[in-house]
Amino acid sequence: MSVSQDPTVELWRHAAIELLAASHALSAASNQPWRADPGAGWWVLGDVAVALEAVLVLDTRLEEVGVLSGHDRSVSAMGLAEQRMVLSQTARVAGWEARTAAADEAIARVPRQARSSVLQPVSLVAAPEDLAGAQEMLGRFLSPMVARDSFYCEEPEISAECARQVAASQLFLCRTFAHAAAYSATTSVFVRFFEQRAEVLAAWQPQLSYLIDVSAHEPNMRRFWQQSELTTAVARMVDHGVRIKLQPGQMVELARATHTVTHNLGKSLRRELLRANSNLRDGHPRHEYGPVRVGKSSKLETTLTDLVKMPNPTNRSPGSATHSSEQRSSTSWTRPPHPLGQRHRSQPLAERPTTPPRSRPTPAAPPATRSARCTTGVIGMRTGGTRALEHC
Repeated sequence: MSVSQDPTVELWRHAAIELLAASHALSAASNQPWRADPGAGWWVLGDVAVALEAVLVLDTRLEEVGVLSGHDRSVSAMGLAEQRMVLSQTARVAGWEARTAAADEAIARVPRQARSSVLQPVSLVAAPEDLAGAQEMLGRFLSPMVARDSFYCEEPEISAECARQVAASQLFLCRTFAHAAAYSATTSVFVRFFEQRAEVLAAWQPQLSYLIDVSAHEPNMRRFWQQSELTTAVARMVDHGVRIKLQPGQMVELARATHTVTHNLGKSLRRELLRANSNLRDGHPRHEYGPVRVGKSSKLETTLTDLVKMPNPTNRSPGSATHSSEQRSSTSWTRPPHPLGQRHRSQPLAERPTTPPRSRPTPAAPPATRSARCTTGVIGMRTGGTRALEHC
């Protein structure tokens, strides 16, 4: 819907959006006390009465100018004054009886279902644990298409406006997720992961300012919807002081989903920029003859390549290599050395003699076969010790 220049029309458009969102939140909320608690039910009834009275006044004025002449409307036995009297009195009584505003805090939640390959319109975010699923859905929407896909028709992969919106929103989300990861020592290893994404996105965002479309086209509007749901939900949590505190497993899922989003975003935009019939151009004013193609090895393409090649936390979580090396170092420091000269490799530790063995004269020239056996035993024991340390 295009934006109207009439402020009254815009106010009613926003009111319609708010009413639709409120109805969805009330019907999809996990906890619905207004169904059983009269105090909460009267609060909802009061809001409904106020909204209906406003719609009645609007319909009457539209009918006077003939806008509703083509609509099939039933004739009411009561006039406008009687209808407004009933609704206003209902709102007044609701104000007396309402004892809780739980309906104003209702948040729509999607029932937990098994994952499927069917793409849903939007994954709603009602709590911090819903962030990973919403990011994963956005990553699927940003996944680029290839020539072997059955629905591929050489259309643009992504528009300039979509790239700017997702890049700016993901920059905000990565910075917020970095602060959230720092709340707990078990998730602090992911702070650097989100900070690295934020650094690349911050450097990349100014390069998208002059990116334009040759022809207006957006392949998938669900990208806008899902990204708007994510950004709005996280901003609401920050404004209301809700701490985004996740368990280690949930933080891993969020990091994986964030990597999928940034990877697919960079991959789709890079593929669109470099294909032969690209719909994107660089419209910077410095180009004397108008917008130009974004070539390979340009600053924008190089930044996109860096974004695509960033490591995936699925294969190795941040900090795991450092932690593993520190653990091996600590293990080797506390482990006592093998007494190679005091006992045989197969001798149990409990049977090791407590008194040092008697000194024996060392042969001047040990046989070659004995030296070979000793060398083989030492190498075998060192190899076994290394494997044991790696296992630890």
